[in-house]
Parts: sequence; structure tokens; C-alpha cells
Amino acid sequence: MPQESKWKKFIKQLNNPPTWVATIAFAATLILCPLALATIVTDYAHTVYAIVAYMVCALVLLYTLYVLILSIQRLRKKMGEAAGKFKITRNIYKSYESRSIFSGVCSSLFNVGYTVFLTIMAIRYHSAWYGAMALYHILLVLTLGGVLLRNATEEHKNKNDFVALKKSKIGVFRYCGYMLLIQSAALSISVLEMLMGGVGMKIPKWSLIPFALFACWRIIASMINFVRSTKYDDLAVRAVRYLKMVTALVSALTLFTALLAAFPLEPDSGVTILSGVVGGGICAVIVALGGYMIAFSETARKRMRIREEREKELAAAQGGYNRDGYREEYNNPAQTTMQNFFNTDNNNPSEK
Repeated sequence: MPQESKWKKFIKQLNNPPTWVATIAFAATLILCPLALATIVTDYAHTVYAIVAYMVCALVLLYTLYVLILSIQRLRKKMGEAAGKFKITRNIYKSYESRSIFSGVCSSLFNVGYTVFLTIMAIRYHSAWYGAMALYHILLVLTLGGVLLRNATEEHKNKNDFVALKKSKIGVFRYCGYMLLIQSAALSISVLEMLMGGVGMKIPKWSLIPFALFACWRIIASMINFVRSTKYDDLAVRAVRYLKMVTALVSALTLFTALLAAFPLEPDSGVTILSGVVGGGICAVIVALGGYMIAFSETARKRMRIREEREKELAAAQGGYNRDGYREEYNNPAQTTMQNFFNTDNNNPSEK
């Protein structure tokens, strides 16, 4: 076999660097990036040294990100191999629906603890804002827990009845919509408290950066999953993802109040108007989403009734009723017209 050139060997080593090389790359990034940024506020900002520092920093940063992406891919592959050993973890890893339900359970547990924290803060500081946020998160826990519990119950009860299961999923979606309207009312109390000059979340200034990063990551991830969930027919999955997006928006509101508390502005600087725009905008989004879920559910129920009537007419014309008054083939997903409405003939895309 012809020997590989030194250049190809070098490229292979870059694609699969040893641990010590990756460590050096990360360390260089942590050292060079602050130095490159420091040149902006010094006399070296427009010198050759600054340009060289920027170029070296950019190259090191790009390679570090490349190594990080490769590491994440390898870690994901190993996680998939480990998850494949057990049925539960395998379903969570491969199925988007299972991951959504699992994330909903984790989010419920987190919100229970956060609700306790908000309640304690409301009592300790006699804060109406903390009390309103605690009330909102109590409603959130009831909504998310109700969606998960009802979905699990109905799937076990109607696992062999396609029509009844779809009806129950629509009911779960509608329940979530009504609860979002109630949540918006609780959240509006905290917004009114902000407009009246009440102080929101109080956290140390040093914790604002990780809090902001967490809120940004939460918003981006929830919006991606919000869009992705619309491709799935399971309304319970969509309800969970919609709730997580609403929770991310409330996290942004909490971050906004934390910034106002850490860096107070003068009353005549327009902060009251800004608070009203941010808080009112988030409440409006929640109300609009809840209204959409209710309207969608009612439309779906109406279309189901129309199709059921058509099935009865078709069964009457062809004869052969079963005990429920439908054709024997009605509950067969391959032959019922309900399948065309819910698009369940095509398997939902699941991540492998």
C-alpha cells in the first residue's frame, strides 16, 4: 500500500486529536481570547500586534469549536450505545415523543422545587411579585402534571382504540389551552407589580451572566422544539413543548426584572414603559397560544364528529354494524378515514 503523505496524517490527527492536544487548544482559547479583547481598550488596538492577536485567536477559537463539535458527536454516539441496553432509555434516546414526555416530567419536578423557593421568598420579603410568580408556577405545575398524567392514563386505557385515543389527546390539548389563559392572568399580576414600582427577582450581580446564558439557551431550545413539535400528530407532545416555550418566555421576564433590580434606572428613563411592553408582550403571547390551542381543539373535535357521521352512513349503506354502531373496519387504522385526517399512516420522524 502506498504510504500516506505527512499532510494527510496531519489532517487525520486534527480530526482525531489526542487528549493533550484538545486540552492545549481549550487552554489557549481561554487565554488568547481575553488578551485579544484586551487590546481593544489599550493603545495596541490599531497595531500589527493586535491584528496578529486577532488572527491567532480566531484560528484557535475555530479549531476549539471544531474539536468541541467532534467531541459532542462522539459523546452522543457513546450515549446512544449505552442507552440501547435498556428499553426505557432506548425509547427516550431514539423517540422524540418519548424525549418530550421525559423532559416534561423533569420540568415538572424542577418547577415544584422552584415554586417552593418562590413561596419562601414571597413570605420572607412580603413581596407581591414573588407571590404572583409562585402562583403562576403552581398553575404551571398543575397544567404540566395534568397533561402528563391524563396522557399516560388515556394511552393505557385506549391503547387499542384509535378513535378514543385521538379524542382524549384533543381533550388534553384543550385543557392545556384553558390553563394557559389562567396562567396569563396570574402572570399579569406580577407585571402590574412591576409597573407599580415593585422589585422583581433579586440575585447577585455575578450570577446574572450564567442566569442570562441559561435563559437564552432555554428560549432557543424551546423555540426549536416548538417548531419541531408541529410536525408530530401527538397533541400531548405538542402541549408539553408549548408549555416549555411559555416557561422559557417567563424565564426571560424573570431575567429582565433581575437586571432592573441589579442596575436600577431612574423613573423618568422610560423603564416603566419598557416593563409594560416586555411583560404585556409575554402575557399576550401566552393568551394567543392558549386561544390557538382551544380553537384548534374545537375544530378537531368538530371534524371528528363529521367523519364519525360519515362512517356511520357508510356502515349503514354497506351493512355490518359492530356493537358500537360502526363498521368492523372502523378501528383498523389502515382502513378508517380518520387516519387521513390525523396523518398516522405515515410514521412520524424519530431521531436515530
